[in-house]
Amino acid sequence: MYEYHVDAFVPPAPGCNSTDPGWNPKRCGDFAKFLNNYAAQGWKLHSSEYRAVTATKGCGTATGSWLVCVFERSKQE
Repeated sequence: MYEYHVDAFVPPAPGCNSTDPGWNPKRCGDFAKFLNNYAAQGWKLHSSEYRAVTATKGCGTATGSWLVCVFERSKQE
């Protein structure tokens, strides 16, 4: 039997009127830390997909994507 956990990897926003750097080495390192945190707890990445989001805050309305990840591990009974 398995149990599942869902979490979103949301990289820091670059700030008002700046461009997103994409998957640069820093973002890849941040994502690796995100995954390794779950791996240390016995979770395995099951699947992931981008979800579009719209934020109304700060400099106005902005759109972006979150990487929603589903993790699984054997259920401990």
